[in-house]
Amino acid sequence: MKIVKAFILLLIPFSLNGQNEKNSNNELRIKLDSIIRVVNNLKEDTNRINTLDDLYYLSIDYNYDTALKYVDQSINLSEKLNFIKGIARSYECKANIYWYLNNYSQAEEFYLKALDKYEELQNKIKEVDCYNYLAEIYQNEGNYIKAIEYGQLSLKNAEEIGDKIKIADSYYIIGIVHRKQKNYSKAIEYYQKSLKISEELGEKTAMSHCYNSIGVLYRSVGNYELALEYYQKSLKIKEEFGDKNGMAIGFNNIGNVYSLKRGYSKAFEFYQKSLKIMEDINNKQGISMVYGNISSLYDSLKLFNEAIEFSNKSLKIAKEIGSIEDEKFAQENLYLSYKGLKDYKKALEHFELYKSLNDTIYNTEKFNQLAKMEAIYQSEKKQKEIELLKVLSAAESRKQRVVIYSVASILLLVLIFTILTYRSYLQKQKSNILLAEQKELIEEKNEELNQQNEEITAQRDDLFRQKSIALEQRDELTRQKKSITDSIAYAKHIQTAMLSNEDEINEVIPKSFVFFKPLDIVSGDFYWVNKQKGSSILAIADCTGHGVPGAFMSVMGINFLNSIVVEQGIVDPGEILNRLNQQVISALSHADTYMQDKDGMDISLCYIDWSMMIMHYSCARNRILVHRNGEIFQLGTSKYSIGKSPLVEAVEFSTSSFPIIKGDMIYLMTDGYVDQFGGPNKIKFLSSRFKKIIPDIANLDVNNQKNILEKTIIDWQGSYPQVDDMLIVGFKV
Repeated sequence: MKIVKAFILLLIPFSLNGQNEKNSNNELRIKLDSIIRVVNNLKEDTNRINTLDDLYYLSIDYNYDTALKYVDQSINLSEKLNFIKGIARSYECKANIYWYLNNYSQAEEFYLKALDKYEELQNKIKEVDCYNYLAEIYQNEGNYIKAIEYGQLSLKNAEEIGDKIKIADSYYIIGIVHRKQKNYSKAIEYYQKSLKISEELGEKTAMSHCYNSIGVLYRSVGNYELALEYYQKSLKIKEEFGDKNGMAIGFNNIGNVYSLKRGYSKAFEFYQKSLKIMEDINNKQGISMVYGNISSLYDSLKLFNEAIEFSNKSLKIAKEIGSIEDEKFAQENLYLSYKGLKDYKKALEHFELYKSLNDTIYNTEKFNQLAKMEAIYQSEKKQKEIELLKVLSAAESRKQRVVIYSVASILLLVLIFTILTYRSYLQKQKSNILLAEQKELIEEKNEELNQQNEEITAQRDDLFRQKSIALEQRDELTRQKKSITDSIAYAKHIQTAMLSNEDEINEVIPKSFVFFKPLDIVSGDFYWVNKQKGSSILAIADCTGHGVPGAFMSVMGINFLNSIVVEQGIVDPGEILNRLNQQVISALSHADTYMQDKDGMDISLCYIDWSMMIMHYSCARNRILVHRNGEIFQLGTSKYSIGKSPLVEAVEFSTSSFPIIKGDMIYLMTDGYVDQFGGPNKIKFLSSRFKKIIPDIANLDVNNQKNILEKTIIDWQGSYPQVDDMLIVGFKV
């Protein structure tokens, strides 16, 4: 065994030094393979178990799956040999791996198993470690009752063995639980106890943890300057020791303070630093936390869509790892984002989920249980101190009696009796003073608990009132939204019935496609087709506005076109637009002057004579694009719109003609597609960019063209909102 140990220790420096080299992973793999060959030649005894544990420590930074394999081998062999120490150690190692992987349920299972074995071995130091690990797991999961229970068990055992470092660790864990329960007075009390011991022992890592947690506490109560001061102290130590996880937490916490101080650019800078490290070390809980904070920052900037994106990322990870605290934060951010977007239905859904999680963590019963556990612990601690004083006092009494009997052997029995009586009197006086002090302390604690109970009762009543108001508002919003949504849905049904579907369009104009993407449920853009003998008529229009107002204009436009072409038999494009212009002006003549100037439509209309292979067209503030052999022709356009130009009654729309040949690709479109904001610089798509696409797609099948145009505008738009209705109709000659 000593030879194997020496061999492993000889390899460790080489594996560590090689970590910064290009082929360090391969070198470590080779070293591990060499040790494995040695292990395979060992008998199945405790030497083999100890060597497997050494392999675990070598591979834990290299590959978790490899480390897990060696731990499982160690567990199997230890159980086979009934080697309790090996079983306990291997269970703890396996729990550590699951901890690193943020798998808290599995980590909890194996820490409990390890604790059971260490209790069997009466290994108090290891019991304290397991209690602390379990307390930290439970506080991460939001189970604060169990967290405080195991924290106090850890503190009790640490005090029994007199291990100051572990006492400081236990104080720190209990402080975290109190802070998360918003019991800030208790939290600072335990943090200060932990910090004092850590400073006495020169334990810089523990000092860094305390500085960071005290900073979190000051941030929670709004003292941002003190919070920054303690965060910087913590971060300095983390950077000194190269603690990447600690540095990431420090950057995140500093970002939180700047966000609260409205220094959003600085906050975003620190969040990015934190996120990069969290991703590098695969700290899923940390990634979820930073995503949540970035979401909150975007909410503050009213960038609600971006906020929703990061909240959903945070929520997904939080659910995966079972972090109720991060899940609650994500639901709260989603509620605020959808509220900002005025999507009150989704806002209410997420508010109820947030409220449910919040009640799970911060309910009154849990708070009272924590207070009760704290009181029990303090009472037990005081009782132990009294018992210890009695023991020490008795021991001291015995010692002094021996001295007195030796020195005063020649004194009279009367003098001895007098001295003993006087000593008894002094002891009684001391006991009375101690009992008075304890009584005063207990009365102070009772008064503090009563005050806390009154505050909790007031908070509960206030929350109940707020919930009642929120439910009433929710019901009213639901009724209003349903009424509005039903009306708009019926309007969509009417509009859809008036528009031709793609099959009907293909009957009139073969080899055609329609890309139609309304901004709202109903649209202000519309298209219209009519089949004539040996010819086809196609029109696309963009009415004033979008949504319901635009939809009314589109219905009016379709009715007027049916009247002009179908009923009156007019097919000349210029004359159709003139008649349409007159009817729109007449229909709007009863509106006020302001609305007359604003209401109208931009339209392109063409008459295709298939026998003569010629296209007659007329446009009102719109255009027609023709692609032929790599060249693009732009046809149109009149500078006047239908129905809303200053001198519109005097406008005459004329008919133009354009010869067409087989293979020509013709596009009619509204301006919603080219006016869409997006891209890296948040600019419009523009006609120039659209024209660059046409030569690449014009020779493709029309359905493929439609798909490419749709994907292109979605990619361009990204997270930016749609600004207008989009309509493109294309057909191949």
